[in-house]
Amino acid sequence: NWRDFLVGPDEIGRVDRMWSEVAERREGVQSIQHNRTSDGRVIICEWFNTRLVDEGGRIVGVASMVQDISRRVMSETELRESEERFAKAFQASPSAIGILSVEEGRFLDANGNFVNLLGRSRDEVLGATDLELGLWTEPSDRDRLFWNVRRQRALRDFECRLNAREGSVRTTLISAESVTLGSSKCVLLQVHDITQRLDLESQLRQSQKMDAIGQLAAG
Repeated sequence: NWRDFLVGPDEIGRVDRMWSEVAERREGVQSIQHNRTSDGRVIICEWFNTRLVDEGGRIVGVASMVQDISRRVMSETELRESEERFAKAFQASPSAIGILSVEEGRFLDANGNFVNLLGRSRDEVLGATDLELGLWTEPSDRDRLFWNVRRQRALRDFECRLNAREGSVRTTLISAESVTLGSSKCVLLQVHDITQRLDLESQLRQSQKMDAIGQLAAG
């Protein structure tokens, strides 16, 4: 009996409803079920059931095609969980991270710290290219970064200046790496804003100069 293949009363109830649907539809019905094998294992199966009728149109049975999709479902589950973990780490990272295509420089994703660095909204950044955003203060920096990613697949601690909204310029250290998402070649950018650090260092050097001048004058 087909009930012998099923796992639990909930599954039996769902298949009962599916049989009713098969009886009403000429084109057949696809369903996914948890089935139990003769040795007690539970597998996930994809069924396609079509009603069989006699010459008078009376339903006399059902033709079923079935495929074990346990491995596929497990792979899809693992992939989804991996993507969820990546998404959480991506958004929670203290670094500003953006992903853009190699060919066009079009932003496919960016975390909150990245869009905040540029002083823009997420909607403004996603789908736009780096050139449309006017990202690079020096165009040669863009050429150097993409050249290194294409030739060497990675670039570490590349100092350059980026244009933020309202004319402000941020001095940054960029690490870039070539990645493949699906069939698309992309660049993953990790950006550290060092503007404030450089300003403080400049102020410290100026203070030290003034102190030295003061000591010289006193002497």
